[in-house]
Amino acid sequence: MTTENELKILRHSLGTDWEGNLTWHRNFYDPAGEDISICESLLAKGYMTKEKTPTAFIGNNLFYVTEKGKQFVRENEPVKKVLTRSQERYRKFIRENSCLDFGEWLKKGWYK
Repeated sequence: MTTENELKILRHSLGTDWEGNLTWHRNFYDPAGEDISICESLLAKGYMTKEKTPTAFIGNNLFYVTEKGKQFVRENEPVKKVLTRSQERYRKFIRENSCLDFGEWLKKGWYK
């Protein structure tokens, strides 16, 4: 059985966004501390592979997510949270990066 920490490391290795969307932009992990033993566990399950690090990295090994690991992440995708209208409006404000504060942005009615 895979733990929540193992799933978090797999997601982090693939670069999923903070909401858990599967927009992967990398595939490596340079563990430290207790994460090393978690990665070794994932290696034993076939979810990761391990290679010696290039000299640019400080750690001893880099771990990469295998196709089996990617499939596991897909199967355990977090449930999408339904956002309220206010939450959607605030996210639109953040995406637009308008240099206004939120109150000014609302007063201009740019959220419509």
